[in-house]
Amino acid sequence: MRTLLIVALLCCSACSSAPEALPAAKPAPSSLAALRIHVRNATHRHASDAGEDRVTGYTMLVRSAIQLGLSRAGYVVVVDPDAPHDLLATEHTDYQSRTGSIGGVLMTSLRLSAKGGDVDQWSGAVSIDAEADIIVADAVRIVEALPASRRLRQFAEQLRRPGVPCAEPSMRIAEE
Repeated sequence: MRTLLIVALLCCSACSSAPEALPAAKPAPSSLAALRIHVRNATHRHASDAGEDRVTGYTMLVRSAIQLGLSRAGYVVVVDPDAPHDLLATEHTDYQSRTGSIGGVLMTSLRLSAKGGDVDQWSGAVSIDAEADIIVADAVRIVEALPASRRLRQFAEQLRRPGVPCAEPSMRIAEE
């Protein structure tokens, strides 16, 4: 009985401290959802392997939120940097302001590039709350802006044309 009580208490405490769920992202239009997107250095291991020794935890949190937002919106997210992908998503943050010791705004840019160069870029503010966590919904809003890009829609249309070299499954974008 004592063991059952301990298990019940542990379950209750785990439920009460569970992180807030990622907000749902607006679904990507079918014309864009097939795009294979790799988020550059979205994990600490990949960032470290790439020599990004000075990347902040906030940058890593925003990259992760963008990657999850892309997946939630229905895009094909390629996790392995060596696997074929159509687009490379590169995210940068810049801590713009602080309100006391906690909080502030991360100006965030998201660039999508392909073998031929940049396709488009988006920017937005990702806020930091009083508990020093990013507001994930702010990063998801950047992902939700992708379908409005005429350049991204044109890129996706090009990939659907027969005989386009970048549409081949073996294509891998060289990272900078």
